[in-house]
Amino acid sequence: AAAITESISMGAVGYTSSVSQRDYYQAERAREAEEIDTIPEAERQEIREIYATKGFSGDLLEGVVDTITANRDSWLATMMDEELHLQPVQTADIFRSAFLITIATLIGHLIPLLPFVWLARTPALVLAIALSAVVLFGVGVYSAVTLVGDWRKSGLKMLVIGLGAAGVGFLIGNLFHAPAPVIPSESTHRDLHAPDHVWCGRSGSNESETSVVSGSRCPITYLSPKTSSWPSWPASSRI
Repeated sequence: AAAITESISMGAVGYTSSVSQRDYYQAERAREAEEIDTIPEAERQEIREIYATKGFSGDLLEGVVDTITANRDSWLATMMDEELHLQPVQTADIFRSAFLITIATLIGHLIPLLPFVWLARTPALVLAIALSAVVLFGVGVYSAVTLVGDWRKSGLKMLVIGLGAAGVGFLIGNLFHAPAPVIPSESTHRDLHAPDHVWCGRSGSNESETSVVSGSRCPITYLSPKTSSWPSWPASSRI
């Protein structure tokens, strides 16, 4: 549940980020359009300076400026691209980005969690780290192959970043000594075949077992890291 919730949250973050980029683009476009209408000569000079830096000069430069500024839409698009280096964000791209971020985050959560479904804690932890390392390295290799860079360096960089982040999170968890919930096993719950009672107790304990009203849940308590004693049940749950 936590993995699904966090994946949806990441998708929501991606959505709001894309919306912010779209809104910023539209605001800057409106500002440039107003400047073209109110101070056209200054905007023409900006076009002239942009293409002068590209190597145009003389009559050729003036011809480029005249051609671009003859059409208001082309003029505005050139200012957005060449001066501000901004690209329009389409609505379809916003939803696609949010969807991909959600799915990618969910897959990233499930990869290290799956071993714990079938294996005991220690071998599952080892396998989870190994699987995560392989996937991270593969993502780095794919990035280098499809974009640019050495696949070995890219894979190693992604591996170090991913496992490093996981290690930092693990150390922070140990630093604060987050208590783990004590979940009663099947041996701690015994059905006495009575329709109105359920027995809750600790298997192998010398403490007397406590009868609680059927339908109520046995309390899930937390053991302090400094003691291993079994806490007593709340008096309100006893009959």
